[in-house]
Amino acid sequence: MENQITLSTIETKIGESFVIDLNSDPSNGYSWKIEQLDQSLIKFIKEDFTPCAQELGSDMIQSLHFMSIMKGTSFIELSYEQTWDSNDTHIRAFKIEIH
Repeated sequence: MENQITLSTIETKIGESFVIDLNSDPSNGYSWKIEQLDQSLIKFIKEDFTPCAQELGSDMIQSLHFMSIMKGTSFIELSYEQTWDSNDTHIRAFKIEIH
């Protein structure tokens, strides 16, 4: 896989929480990590994983939970990669509009 960037927009209000759900494959070392987050506007709360199927080793849904804390526009940038191979990366960027 070559480096790819995908951009999405999320609208929220001050004090609201929001979740970014992404497919992940942690059993093969792949997961999403936060590369960019403006902590003056958005607070990272937690992450959790939910299996997509009952079989062992199946893909997971990785849920990243955030809270908007101030009005403005910001970006969250996430990278999907194996921890030992940063040359094979997929980037998801989210434009966060806080009203």
